[in-house]
Amino acid sequence: MKNYKTKIIASQLLLFIIIGISSICPIFSQIYVSNIGNDSNPGTYEKPLMSLHAAIEQVTLKKEQKTLIGDAEIILKEGIFYLDKPITITDKNWKGDNTLYIKGEKNNASILKGAYSLGRFEKISEQLWRMDVSEILEKENISINQLFVNGKRAIKARSPNFGELFKTKTAIQTFLNEKSATQVIQLTEQQLKTLSLNTLKDENMIASFNHLWLNTQGYVNNISSKNKSFSFTSPIINKVFNLNVTSQFFLENSSSFLDDYGEWFIDNNILFYIPRKGENINTTTAEVPVLDQLLIIKGSKGKTVNNIIIENLSFQLTKHSIPKTGQLYHQAAFETTAAITVSYATNIEIRKCEISQTGNNAIWFQKGSKNSKLTQTYMYDLGVGGVKIGIRDKKITEPDKTSNIVIDNNIIKSGGYEVSNGVGILVFNSGNNIISHNTISDFRYSGISVGWTWGYGPNEANNNKIINNHIHHIGWAELSDLGGIYILGRSDSTEIKNNIIHDVFSYDYKGWGIYLDEGSTNVIVENNLVYNCKSSGFHQHYGKDNIIRNNIFANQLLSQLEISKKESHNSIYFTNNIIYFEKGVFSHNSGWKNANFIADNNLYWDKRKNVRFYNMNFEEWKKTTGKDQHSVIADPLFRNPDQFDFRFKSNSNIDKIKFRPFDYTKAGVYGNNEWKKKAILDTTIIDLYNISIERQKKEEGIK
Repeated sequence: MKNYKTKIIASQLLLFIIIGISSICPIFSQIYVSNIGNDSNPGTYEKPLMSLHAAIEQVTLKKEQKTLIGDAEIILKEGIFYLDKPITITDKNWKGDNTLYIKGEKNNASILKGAYSLGRFEKISEQLWRMDVSEILEKENISINQLFVNGKRAIKARSPNFGELFKTKTAIQTFLNEKSATQVIQLTEQQLKTLSLNTLKDENMIASFNHLWLNTQGYVNNISSKNKSFSFTSPIINKVFNLNVTSQFFLENSSSFLDDYGEWFIDNNILFYIPRKGENINTTTAEVPVLDQLLIIKGSKGKTVNNIIIENLSFQLTKHSIPKTGQLYHQAAFETTAAITVSYATNIEIRKCEISQTGNNAIWFQKGSKNSKLTQTYMYDLGVGGVKIGIRDKKITEPDKTSNIVIDNNIIKSGGYEVSNGVGILVFNSGNNIISHNTISDFRYSGISVGWTWGYGPNEANNNKIINNHIHHIGWAELSDLGGIYILGRSDSTEIKNNIIHDVFSYDYKGWGIYLDEGSTNVIVENNLVYNCKSSGFHQHYGKDNIIRNNIFANQLLSQLEISKKESHNSIYFTNNIIYFEKGVFSHNSGWKNANFIADNNLYWDKRKNVRFYNMNFEEWKKTTGKDQHSVIADPLFRNPDQFDFRFKSNSNIDKIKFRPFDYTKAGVYGNNEWKKKAILDTTIIDLYNISIERQKKEEGIK
C-alpha cells in the first residue's frame, strides 16, 4: 500500500513538472502570418506576423532561448505574399528530432510570389495596350525578362509565333576566344522578310536554337540583308552539336514581331501588350518575376536540416535571363536552377502544394538530400523542367549522396517555356528513389530521365523505381534523342513498371517511348503500355541483361522495336510482350535482327497484313535468328485499340504467350476527381501539339 501511494505521488509530481515546464517551454508552438499583419506582432492568430521570414526568425529565437522544446507550426493565412528574397531555412533555424510545419491555413493555398506587381494598362486600341514601366526599370532597378498577365505567361514578341520554329539553312561558327563564338546563320528569303528594318534598332533581340538535345540562346548582334544572314554570340558549341540544317530556331524581343494575342514588347520604357481574347483592361493584372528562387532549405555536411513539412502553399513566379555572352544549355538543361532547392537535409516533405509560373525548374533535391518526399503537388507553366534529384558528380562521398527521395502523385505539366530541353523528372547520379503515380505531359524533351553516366562504369543511379506514371505529349517535334522514360548508364535493379507512355514525337533524330541508353544494365521493364510514339515503343542503344517482359507496344509510327548496337554479351531478355501495329515497320534498323538477345513467347500482330520481320516471314525469322521459337502471330483481341482501349475482349490468344493482363488505368495521379481533373491537358495545348506533329510528318513524308 505504501509503494502504491509513493507511485501516485511520484506520478503527480512528474505531471506537475511537465505542466510547469510546458508553461515555460511549450511542447508545441503556433505562429501565424498574414499579409496584413506586422512583424512586430507576437505572431498569434489575433496579432499575426506579416512575413514568413519573421516567423522563421521567431522559431529560431525560441529554440535558442529554449522556450520551444517540441514541434512548431507556422500558419500562413490566406492571401498573397510578395517576397523580396527567398525564404531560407538552415540548420541554424531548425534541426533535431522535432518537426517544423509551414502550411497554408485553409483549402485555398496561401501564395508566395517572387514577383513585382505592375500597375494598370492604358488602351491604345482594342488590339493594343500600353503601360509606362520607367519607374520600375529605373528606380526599382528591375529588369523585365518575363511577364505574366492575369496569371498566364505572356509571350515575348517572337517570330515565328509560339508553336512554330524556323528551319536552319546553314550556320558557321567562328571562335572569338577560348569560351565564346559568333554563330552566323544564313536565312531563307522568307526568314529574311521577317527581319524587317525595324529589327535593326532592337539591340536586345534574342535567337533561341534547338539542336539535337541542346538549346542555345544569344543576343543578335548583326543582321545583313546583303548576305541574307544574322549573327549572335554564344558559348563555343562542340562540333558534334553544331548548329546546322537539323536545328530549329525562333527570334524574340523585337517590335516588328508584336503581332499575336498575348505577346508583349518594351520600347523606350513603354510596355506594349496585345490582349488575349476576353481580357478586360479594368481588371487585368500584370506581374514581373524578380527572384531566381523562392524557398531554400539548406544544411551543411554534418549539420543537416531535419523534419520539415511544407503543406498547402503556392509558390509562384521566378525569373530567367541569359548573359550578354549567351547561354548553352546541355542535356536536360542540367545547368538550370529551381524555384525550391533542398540540400543536406533529411525528412523533408512537400505536400499538397503548387509550383508554377517559373523561369527555371520547380524543385531540386540537391547534394545530401535523403529520405524526403514530394507528394500531391501541382507543378505547371514551368520555364524549364519539373523535379531534379541528385548531382552530376561521378564519385560522391556518403554525406553528399542524394537518395531515398519519393516523388508520388504529382502533376507535372507544361514546361520548357524559357529553356526548351527541360525534363519532367530528372534524376542525376542518385539511387533508391521512387517515382510513382505522377502525370507528366507537355514537355519538349524527355518525360522522366534517370542516370548520369555514360557506359558500364559504376554509379549511384541504381534501384530506382519508376512505377505507375502517365507520360504523354512529349517532344513536340522540337528536340531529338529523347524518350518518355530515358535511362542513362548502368542502372542495376532499376524498375520501369506499370507506366503508360504515349504521344512521343521528336524532331530529326529519334524519339522513343522507353529508351535505354549508354550501358543500361539489369533494368526491368514490365507491365507498361506504350503507344503512338514516333521512332519505336522500345529502344536500347546498348546495354546488358535488361528484362523487357509483359508489355504492350502498340501502333508506333515509324517502327515498333529497336536496338542500335550489337555487343558480344546478351543485351536484353524480350519475353511475353504484345507488339501490335498498323503503320510503320517492325524495326527501323538492323539491330533487332543482328544484336545478341533472347526473345521468346511474344505475340506479334500487324493489322494490315502478315507480320514481316525485315524481309522475312515469321518462320524464316525464327529459323534465321533463333529468336521467338514459342512466340505467335495472333490478334491480341483488344477491345478498341483505335480509341486507345487496350483491354482484352478475350484472353484466348494472349494466354498462348502467358501474358498477364495488368490494369494500366491505375497509372497517373490518384485521389478525388478535382485532383485528377487538374492532370488533364487542355485541349488547346493538345491541338497545338497535333498541329506541330502533322507539320513535321508532312515535312518528313510520314503518312
